[in-house]
Amino acid sequence: MASKNFSSKEVDIDVLITELRDFFETKNYKIDYKQGTSGAIILDTNKAGKPYDFLGLSLRVTVRLNSGSEVTRIWIGNQKWVDKVIVGFSGLVIFVCQGTIDLRCYNFGLLEVGLLLLKLFSILLIVLPALGAYLQYKVTQDVWNMIEDHVALRSTVNP
Repeated sequence: MASKNFSSKEVDIDVLITELRDFFETKNYKIDYKQGTSGAIILDTNKAGKPYDFLGLSLRVTVRLNSGSEVTRIWIGNQKWVDKVIVGFSGLVIFVCQGTIDLRCYNFGLLEVGLLLLKLFSILLIVLPALGAYLQYKVTQDVWNMIEDHVALRSTVNP
């Protein structure tokens, strides 16, 4: 879980939460809003479901904002990586167990077409979790950029 500290003058918690909620709602995330311990505000966002989970494309980000009199601390974490590793590893195992495919020696009977489709499916099980990992990293970076843009805008308005 990564965290950054900002001056409390530079962060308007209500506006930032609204911006974050709008960001996640436009991307069809399920958003859980909670009051945490010691007054922390927690946004737990999730984009998942059976197809997303099966293909390693599910995304999850938790943003925790803890505002004090001088410093506002923002944590981003709880990303979902395990499903991507499991699906990618499964695809790799299937791919390796299939061996190499030499299209010159196939007469393209039903068995050969089935094996070829299984090989293509295993490649998808490798590529899609890699895409999911990239999207997970990207959404985390997008949230940090949004927070830093908010802080930069507030610091120019309230010097």
